[in-house]
Amino acid sequence: MKFRVTIHAFLSLVFLSLGFSPVLKAQNDSIDNMGLDKTIQGFVDLATATSDTQDLSKAYTSINETLDAHLVTLAKAQAQNDTLSIESAEMDAILMALKMEIDTTKRKEVNSIAEYNNAAYEKYINSKLSRYIESRAAAQKDSSESVTTQDSSWIASQLQMISKVYEENLNRINAKKEQTTTASSDAPRIPPFIQQRNRLNSELSSAVNSALKQSDSVLTDEEFENKQGFIKWPLANSTIKYQYGENEHKGRSSTFINQGIDFASSDNNLITCVHGGIVTKLIDANDGTQSIVVKHSPSYISTYSNVKIGNVQRGDSVKAGQVIGICASTDGVFQVYFQIWKGSKSQNPRHWLKNK
Repeated sequence: MKFRVTIHAFLSLVFLSLGFSPVLKAQNDSIDNMGLDKTIQGFVDLATATSDTQDLSKAYTSINETLDAHLVTLAKAQAQNDTLSIESAEMDAILMALKMEIDTTKRKEVNSIAEYNNAAYEKYINSKLSRYIESRAAAQKDSSESVTTQDSSWIASQLQMISKVYEENLNRINAKKEQTTTASSDAPRIPPFIQQRNRLNSELSSAVNSALKQSDSVLTDEEFENKQGFIKWPLANSTIKYQYGENEHKGRSSTFINQGIDFASSDNNLITCVHGGIVTKLIDANDGTQSIVVKHSPSYISTYSNVKIGNVQRGDSVKAGQVIGICASTDGVFQVYFQIWKGSKSQNPRHWLKNK
């Protein structure tokens, strides 16, 4: 009995030295790679489409955690699959067989016992493991479901791949942001005056197109055209500050397109209508000024902008020379922006006004 305990202890040490646990049973755990494939592809799709570094980083962290969890699961399953299961009854049978063999051959020396036990153990292990592998392969072959078990090297390769995808797309997003920032900083800054003028021209064009659809007018196109070259300036005692067409903004190295003429006066702020017509629209600007739109004939319209105080209402009939408002001033100079339109095309007012 004492000899049996010694052999039992010896075999237990051999099991432990080879990494086996006599009390664990082998399990056929597996990982369905289709789920992982879809998860990984989802990350790749998001990474290549997003322009937000936070979304990219969150997705990268999530996919790493998912694959790391699968690595842990796989490691546990592999460890259990590789562990030889030996019940205590089987252990007793092995010990009994060994004892009988030793008694028969009369090998009493400790070294001989150790060598014999080791050889018998390895032979048994190889036989047992071969039968286990064969039975597991047969079970997998007969299974109605096709389950692919991914090993740690496959997951490691996927981790390397998503890391590369993450870095490439992070660089892509940052490069695009840098280009946008550079383009924004390199672009010439448009002076506020030019921004306001561009916006005003757009609003006046829209108002003119709307007025053209209205039937109200007091003159025919021919009657208005007969006044060409004889129309009085809308701001008496004034000079031309900005011409029709391209102008350089005063004190700035930038230009803008004028669809009319800016008149300036130091001693007069009364705006007069250039010809008889009907007020079709009043446009309020953000700076507190107003624009007045007057339709003279079916095709001809005039506009007056930078009006501080208007003297007419929409629908009013006005006459040539009638005061329709008071213009605002800039640096002590009164200014009015005047336009003449034929249909939806602006005209050069200089061709219609009297020479001073």
